[in-house]
Amino acid sequence: MIQCSASIGCRPENCGDRAHTRVAPRSTELLRGDLRDVSLVSLLQLAQVEAISGWLRIEGRGDISLLKGHVGTVACGRLTGVEALRELAFHDRGRFVLARGEPAGDRTCDNVPFALMDAYRLRDEWKRLADTVLRRVDDKPWKPTGGPFDPIVLELDGHRTLAELVDSHPGLTTLVIDAALDALRLGLVERVHGVPRRPPPLAVVDSEDYDDLVDRGRELTRRGELDAAEALLRRALARRPDDRAVQQDCGSSPGVAPRPDPTRRKSDDPFRTDKQAAAQPLHHHPDIEAAAVVDNDGLLIASALPADVEDDRVAAMSAALLGMSERIVRELARGEFSLVMVRGSQGFAILARTGADAVLTVLATEAAKLGLVFLDISRAAKEIGRLLG
Repeated sequence: MIQCSASIGCRPENCGDRAHTRVAPRSTELLRGDLRDVSLVSLLQLAQVEAISGWLRIEGRGDISLLKGHVGTVACGRLTGVEALRELAFHDRGRFVLARGEPAGDRTCDNVPFALMDAYRLRDEWKRLADTVLRRVDDKPWKPTGGPFDPIVLELDGHRTLAELVDSHPGLTTLVIDAALDALRLGLVERVHGVPRRPPPLAVVDSEDYDDLVDRGRELTRRGELDAAEALLRRALARRPDDRAVQQDCGSSPGVAPRPDPTRRKSDDPFRTDKQAAAQPLHHHPDIEAAAVVDNDGLLIASALPADVEDDRVAAMSAALLGMSERIVRELARGEFSLVMVRGSQGFAILARTGADAVLTVLATEAAKLGLVFLDISRAAKEIGRLLG
């Protein structure tokens, strides 16, 4: 649940996070909640739209200073800058506080879109790697690299998962993932198969706390124990029947809201903007599956996406593709960037300029008639550019 406040908050003495000591003791608390309800990228987008100067604190993890809506200094444990922002964006849960104030310094963080995009990539890698049990290869002794994976390698015992080992070294998950993948590729460590899994403690609930029930239920869902997960999530719903996120987790059953239809457009929700209205012709094009308007920093302005497509992921990928495309156009002396298309085995991703500060991203089917698609994209981009000024 997200809560708004106008109180003077941010008390460093009440926070165990060392990074939080940089937050001024006198700052106006604007918003607090949990990243399960609103993502870090959405919070940064809000800060940019409202041109907020202040701090975004993820309790127990780190801080982001904000300079008129732009990301300034970032700290997460021992990490700073892009590495810290990537670590903070990697985690999809945790309490946050958004406060208005006057942070020290006037330098903004570089490569914000890269950090957000890479966080999504690492999140996908971690889903496949977290439950892996590793051990060192006897005939290939580990040579210390001075990196964060060194202490993890020393603890590889062929029984504990990588997630269990990383838990004892908080704040370094994103730095360990690529190092572990490199070690596997080079044959310095290997996977252990057939290790009996320990009974998950999450199957037993000692507390009826709402957040505890939701956390345990979602963890069981990720582990594939769907019956136990549904039982916990239903008990959570009994305490907060209107929680739509938990309703979706529970799925379709009597008394519980059904899962969203993947074909339903998010633009069908009552929260419409002029930018969405400008892209309305795209919604009815049979070959166009999704559309979004994204600013140059990778923050979403408006979208018409299927319910199973993550807004933040589309925004981050759009910013990364935009940056690469603009550099190619510049280095090859092709003038100003206008449009780029990426073709995959299941369709197309098309990026078109809508003005100096934003792009229109469109996802089209494999069988799309590109001439008609480009025509509609051109019309929508011009109208959106006009609205953005």
